[in-house]
Amino acid sequence: MTRTFFLWIAMLASCSGSRGTSTPAQDAPETSAPTASSTSATTASDHGSTEAPVETGPAPVLAIRGTPARAGREVAIVIENRGTELARVSPRLVLERASSEGRFARVDATELALRPSCEREAPTCVELAPGAALHPPAWLGTTGDAQCACERCVPAEPGTYRFVATSCGGAHRLEGEPFEIVTR
Repeated sequence: MTRTFFLWIAMLASCSGSRGTSTPAQDAPETSAPTASSTSATTASDHGSTEAPVETGPAPVLAIRGTPARAGREVAIVIENRGTELARVSPRLVLERASSEGRFARVDATELALRPSCEREAPTCVELAPGAALHPPAWLGTTGDAQCACERCVPAEPGTYRFVATSCGGAHRLEGEPFEIVTR
């Protein structure tokens, strides 16, 4: 069978049977839905190609929370797989801040990674079994170096924030629950 046929099948599969509230990762509408449905992934290399992975099926069911500390600016990060299937998530976590109109936009120059500790590098793709939770190092409440070390950082402005993850192949955008930073 030809490569074109496999790509057509992958596109057809991704358009049918998707359930949940995830949004496409590119040009995604700005909503605050914190969860999406489960996923399965098929890569182009499975079909003898060297192209980037193509995801099919529904998005992971994740709860993404940021919990500000009572004292200080740190925000604990929790990523929990609430689905029934293995969740595959990109290790790059995006920080977004709400405008006065309530629309969320990316906070540039903020580096956050889904890694188990400050001493370890993030994996290429984070896998969470059903019911598993990941507690990466806290967000320091800063822009710039935002976890573990604050070498080139500036305190984040007070406001409403959320963490946003994407699936490993980038097809699914997973928006976390909004939280507040009140002091500077």
